[in-house]
Amino acid sequence: MSHKNCSQCHRLMVCDSTQLGCWCMSLPNIIPVSFNQTSDCVCQTCLIGQINDVLSSHYETYTIEELLYFASQYKTPPTMLAGLDYQMVQDIKVYSKWHWLKQGQCCAENCNNCPY
Repeated sequence: MSHKNCSQCHRLMVCDSTQLGCWCMSLPNIIPVSFNQTSDCVCQTCLIGQINDVLSSHYETYTIEELLYFASQYKTPPTMLAGLDYQMVQDIKVYSKWHWLKQGQCCAENCNNCPY
């Protein structure tokens, strides 16, 4: 375990890239992650931001059927990641488009982030 600075925001972070892998491998493998022992590590906030940027581009580019197929690959295990699957807004959990796509169907509650 070592301390590194995030290569994007430069905040200090703990890097535990052992044989079991790094914490970043617990996030959905939506974008390629480069690994270098001395640099290129980003903090969880920055990596989630990068993933959200890629997802936002996908939402504008692909059909709902293509998005559903893409998201279905990440449905299990059903982990909920702050910043990716939801945001806390005034103590209310607001689910993201990504969360609803992983669910695979509309809940018919007229959600703000409904991709359907």
